[in-house]
Amino acid sequence: MPNLRHTKPYTQQFRFIVTREHAGLSLIDFYNRRFSFRSADYWVGLMCSGAITVNQQGVAPDYRLKQDDVIITRRDDVEEPDVADGYQILFEDKGLLVIDKPAPLPVHPAGRYYKNSLIYILREKFPEKKFHTIHRIDTWTTGVLVMATEDETARFLHMQVERQQIKKEYGVLAVGDFGESEFIIDEPVGRIDGAHRGTGPLITDPKESRTIFTPLAKKGAISFLKAEPLTGRTNQIRVHLKARGGHVLNDPLYAPSPQTAIPFMGLHCRRMTFRPAKDTDPVAFEAPWPGHFKKYFNVQAFQS
Repeated sequence: MPNLRHTKPYTQQFRFIVTREHAGLSLIDFYNRRFSFRSADYWVGLMCSGAITVNQQGVAPDYRLKQDDVIITRRDDVEEPDVADGYQILFEDKGLLVIDKPAPLPVHPAGRYYKNSLIYILREKFPEKKFHTIHRIDTWTTGVLVMATEDETARFLHMQVERQQIKKEYGVLAVGDFGESEFIIDEPVGRIDGAHRGTGPLITDPKESRTIFTPLAKKGAISFLKAEPLTGRTNQIRVHLKARGGHVLNDPLYAPSPQTAIPFMGLHCRRMTFRPAKDTDPVAFEAPWPGHFKKYFNVQAFQS
């Protein structure tokens, strides 16, 4: 297990101005949609206690929100889940930061995580810097994470993302039958429920998605794959493997019953290749293989 970062309980207060998108919703429906990691009963309890106010007034859960209403949420004794401590900086210059992200560690504050997110940790350590995320990797995914610390660098990197000029290569420990030949999954990825994504006719807001998979080795029920996502949808690799009838090892969202042989999910962003600046050629940035991959396979099979 990695070293863990623990935060003491604290008081948390959030301010939200209601937009046109949420106007007309009841207050409880707003919380159920945006903060589904808690039960409706939990949010109703905060509303009834006065810890949630609208325009500095206590209101009932069925209050209908109006555009520009100001919602304040106050939570006392907030405890966040422990996360992995000790990210590594792979590369840093004036406008670019490349990190080897450990797991579990979310990139952005969301859900149950605020102080225990990479962005918060970086801002705490480097308060004078901006941090623009160029892409995201999941809480339980390890490996290369690219950030810009200057606006011009952020614009240049986002342009490469939009033009699909950034190459990403993941190592995957997966359960399922994937054969021996390269295969491509190009099913659109969309929302199913809350944070869950999926494929098929029941999804909403489907987005074009395409992933190339290359089987590299197999040991029993576990396969070692290279995955190259050509688009950047949320949970794309994980969802596409499920569409194929398999799943990432120890996946807490998409595995039918997560395995416990390793304390990590079997997904690692091994390499990203892009132009760091306008006057440079593409450069490949690599993150070392985590121990749970080496436990299963000779990772030298993963080569370009």
